[in-house]
Amino acid sequence: MPFDIIRQDISLMDVDAIVSAVDYELSLGRGVSQSIHEQAGHEYSEELRRKGTIHSDEVFVTSGYNLRAKYVFHTLTPPWEGGFSSEVNQLAQCYERLCDHALRMNVQSIAFPLLSSGNQRFPKDKALKVAMSTLQRFVLSHDIQVYLVVYDFSSYFVSLKLATMVENYLHHNFKARKYEHEEIINYFDTEITIENSHVQRKRPLRLEDRIAQTSLTFSQRLIRLIDERRLGDSEVYHKANIDRRLFSKIRSNDLYQPSKVTVIAFAIALELNIDETKDLLKSAGYALSNSQKFDVIIEFFIQNHRYNIYEINETLFHYNLPSLG
Repeated sequence: MPFDIIRQDISLMDVDAIVSAVDYELSLGRGVSQSIHEQAGHEYSEELRRKGTIHSDEVFVTSGYNLRAKYVFHTLTPPWEGGFSSEVNQLAQCYERLCDHALRMNVQSIAFPLLSSGNQRFPKDKALKVAMSTLQRFVLSHDIQVYLVVYDFSSYFVSLKLATMVENYLHHNFKARKYEHEEIINYFDTEITIENSHVQRKRPLRLEDRIAQTSLTFSQRLIRLIDERRLGDSEVYHKANIDRRLFSKIRSNDLYQPSKVTVIAFAIALELNIDETKDLLKSAGYALSNSQKFDVIIEFFIQNHRYNIYEINETLFHYNLPSLG
């Protein structure tokens, strides 16, 4: 199942399990811990009081009580000590331990806060990098919906180098558009070609011509691309950050109509070039537009052969745009 990054209060998540970082004595903390306490209610607080303490390698599970989540997974998280005490490895192991526990309890969805980035003073960029890399590996081999829940925008970072590259690409693209000759064209009434910035109009297409030009549907084209690349279905839908059940619907229905972000997610998973991506989009009735920031960012990643869908989603999230998958 997919891995999604969302901006939300984790105590409001409607999932099987949410994660709460606690201290050794399971006492009421601040931030995420406080929000969970307030939403879960008195019985939740009483269960933590009866438990008393928690070990460093333990995952203590309670009911969600008044929360929308069925369970709360409690864990200690490592503090930042300057990077000299294997904190990064310890934090990765913490995520892995929670993921393993989710598998053992057969939960279908789990939401994580950005662990260790609050009271434990882990630098947020490092905490994010550990969370992303660990959770990405997990969802590639397990069918569990995973959320990384970020409470506020300032908690979320893309790398400075990548952010600068994308910003420069966007600036260049939108600046260039000011000098383009533009004309509104009715694509349903006229076949057109573009030559030397002038619109060449041809005779309206007849219905028989339109039908004759009909090509493969999106589903047919997608399956053909997967077969041509000799890839397995699970490899493709995991890389596309697509739910297995959705992929089954697409495979079993030649006339399935996907969303635009779903089409682009598969283009990224298949590592299509820009022309192949446009063809796949066209088969579903979509196109890339250089007037849309979302489309320009997607084009940037494809043109630069960067096909890590989670890196792309980091960037889309940074610009408050919908993620792929």
